Amino acid sequence: MQNMNIPEHNLQLMILSQDEAQELVARQPGHWQIISIWGKLDGSPADFGRATRILHLGFDDVTADDAEEGFVAATEADIVRALEFTRQAWPGPLLIHCHAGVSRSPALAWVVLWDRLGATIPAAQEALDIVHRVRPDIEPNPHIMRLGVMHLCGNPAAEKQIWAKVEAMRRAMLFPGGPPQASV
Repeated sequence: MQNMNIPEHNLQLMILSQDEAQELVARQPGHWQIISIWGKLDGSPADFGRATRILHLGFDDVTADDAEEGFVAATEADIVRALEFTRQAWPGPLLIHCHAGVSRSPALAWVVLWDRLGATIPAAQEALDIVHRVRPDIEPNPHIMRLGVMHLCGNPAAEKQIWAKVEAMRRAMLFPGGPPQASV
């Protein structure tokens, strides 16, 4: 695990699992500003007493609320809180974690990077490329990404067009040679 410097934007970003995040913060006390995402299956929020600043967000890795099972999806309010936190945090070092570091934290990292880079279509691709470079084995949660597009776009007509392009970028990252073909 190494610090991921993004020199072209004067940023330091880590996207980690909860265990990796706790290990890193224990090794580098007082260095990181943290967005800690936890949900129903993750247990209690992690204790990061040695963090510079911390924002706890509570939502599950789902695309819609599943009240029957007790799962809660991210909301626009979660996106707003994360954006406010990162706008104050950067250019300082930022660590975003969820349970596995594969879905919720990369998606939220994409949202905050896209905001930082200007919330344009080219910035959407650049933010996705950076997130993928920081943590290569990811499957960003599309619900969280869509909430980011909705919030940052502010125009319902444009939001649909932008989301279609962003979702195409996300799928191209997940399936570089095209989606897998169903076997017959």
